[in-house]
Amino acid sequence: MSVQTFYCARAFVLFLLVISFSTIQAQYANHSAKAMGGESEMPVSEEHSVAVSTIPNIAAMNLFSRLFPEAREIKWSPLAKGQVVFFQNQGQKVQAGFDPKGRLNYILTLLSKEQLPTELLRSIHSSYGTYELLSAKEVKAYSETATYVILESTADFVTLKHTRDGVELEQRVSK
Repeated sequence: MSVQTFYCARAFVLFLLVISFSTIQAQYANHSAKAMGGESEMPVSEEHSVAVSTIPNIAAMNLFSRLFPEAREIKWSPLAKGQVVFFQNQGQKVQAGFDPKGRLNYILTLLSKEQLPTELLRSIHSSYGTYELLSAKEVKAYSETATYVILESTADFVTLKHTRDGVELEQRVSK
């Protein structure tokens, strides 16, 4: 496999994670709403607790506690192959995915406009000044970090991706 093909494949995986984030978050919100009221809490540490029906494996829990010692509002949910955890970390909404062995697959963080990388903000201001920011997410996976933003104008939606290689247009959808 060539280096270019390898990086294209990694970029594609990151893009799929961003797209799936909204779907997983909606499914989890629905799952949580159905489960409300009947779950008891089990302490993980003095600052962490999880619902008994969604206890993660020990390796995932230990890694999570080391990576996010200040996490709050922690909600674990099983996936077909692993687990996902939704939580607040230093005021930000975050999602982290773990494989069945408890290894970290990815971290998705919702960002505000003020938290966007400077290069991405410059690109938005110079090329998309009339657009409104709808969504901003940082994706960390496979030792790479990418920031995705969705912008809206009166005519279309655009998705931009920022990596260490710069800013690129990922998608444009006309209204």
